[in-house]
Amino acid sequence: FPTLATHIHGADLFICEGMFEKALATISHDKGHMTAEEAGLLAKKSKDVLRLGLVHFSPRYTARQLSLLEKEAQLHFPNAFAARDRQLISIPFRDEMPSES
Repeated sequence: FPTLATHIHGADLFICEGMFEKALATISHDKGHMTAEEAGLLAKKSKDVLRLGLVHFSPRYTARQLSLLEKEAQLHFPNAFAARDRQLISIPFRDEMPSES
């Protein structure tokens, strides 16, 4: 996935899978998926992505446990969130986003 970063540069909203937590990276890779942490690292590496929406979670995680995946992605990309089915996501103009300090 390292070459993907150049393709998502400047995205207002990057939707990416975050199938498993970091502790299950081997299982994730064996199944051809990324961890939530890797999604956060990818968004960080891509430069100028505003938000990361994690999707495509392993069914082993309950809705309540998705916060674990969200937190792992946020360690590297603070504007990450676990997207939910039927969730409406507002995408503000870039000049309306809070600036980083």
